[in-house]
Amino acid sequence: MPFGTREFTAILGLIGFIIKKIFELERHNNVFLTNNIIKIYFVLMLLSFISLISLTANSSSEIEYIKYSITVSTIIFGSYLLYLILIKVHHFLSFQIIANYIIAVVLFQVILSLLMFIFPTVNTFFLNIQVFNEMDVSVIEQTVELRLIGFGARFFGAGLVNAYALILISFAVSFSKNKKELLFYAFSFLIIFVIGMMMARTTLIGFILSLFVLLLSASNTSTSAPKLKSKKYFLGYIFYFVLLLVLIVWVITLFIPKVLEILQVASNFGFEIFINYFENGTAESASTDMMQEMYVWPQKEWTYIFGDGRFYSTPGDPSGGYYMGIDIGYIRLLYYFGISGLITFYWLQFIAIQMLGKTFFKKPYMFIIIMSLFVLILGGKGLADLLYLNLIWGVLWIDSEKFYAVKKQ
Repeated sequence: MPFGTREFTAILGLIGFIIKKIFELERHNNVFLTNNIIKIYFVLMLLSFISLISLTANSSSEIEYIKYSITVSTIIFGSYLLYLILIKVHHFLSFQIIANYIIAVVLFQVILSLLMFIFPTVNTFFLNIQVFNEMDVSVIEQTVELRLIGFGARFFGAGLVNAYALILISFAVSFSKNKKELLFYAFSFLIIFVIGMMMARTTLIGFILSLFVLLLSASNTSTSAPKLKSKKYFLGYIFYFVLLLVLIVWVITLFIPKVLEILQVASNFGFEIFINYFENGTAESASTDMMQEMYVWPQKEWTYIFGDGRFYSTPGDPSGGYYMGIDIGYIRLLYYFGISGLITFYWLQFIAIQMLGKTFFKKPYMFIIIMSLFVLILGGKGLADLLYLNLIWGVLWIDSEKFYAVKKQ
């Protein structure tokens, strides 16, 4: 399309927002906004201001985080459209309702990615209807036969989304009230993990954190009997699905060996760390070795204070790769706008996580800690921005609590 779906939904959401505020003004002689959305925009403006200082001090023209506020605004109003639809359908919103939608979308994405990898015609069709920059095209050409590329989520971004979904599942299990939901969670968890690893090994971080959530809550003496029972069923269903997966692989080996050969290449990529550990005793991979070489810290005090105002090797052109050839999130932000920008960026991330947790959970601290750990760990690998995922929930922060119904869980 000549425009992105994010921009299209943002326009519709903005129209819905304006209509609703006009209605509020006419009916109540007032327009209601929460302090939360004001706080988000305050930190966004601060981030843009720090970026402007860095660009001015370095005579740079790379406006990546000057235009970040616009990007976030499109996400907010695009999500606002979804909020208007969901509140009409469900009449109230909860953590589990929104999590189920996100999990279903990610499950669909990974299954579609698998089909794209197995069937060349499917792969060609879905790659042709996506828009890639030159850097993406280059990486796809190098890895198209090694890993699953995916539709709408690829490389590190795919790993981030897959890991996020796994963490959501680990929390959603506690709120499940029937076996059908638990079957859905168990199936989704296994498929997103296995196929997600073939897309991006960052998925493993979400897997580890989600297991931590499940085990910690199960060992907590204050956890209620129904929640413990839900976790027991969930783990039991995963065990049965693993057996089913083994059976399916065995059948494929007998009747469609060519498909197994194709999948083996992707599985070798995804589970390289485990393969190397069992064969050589070292949990390493090509990407972890390359990542260690990217920890090149600035040598000048100027960079720590103002940054270098650089995001790409060739200013404004992503095709040439990232500045200094570095993909590590912390260091890329440091080179762009220094320590103050780095701190402000993660301050924004933590504000969104805290708001989300307090909005949807009666006891939000576990969720806040796990999501904060998630974004901090990912920052040591790539530029992990959870804001666009967390703002899907954060649309509720636009309206006053009088105008939406949230059921805390």
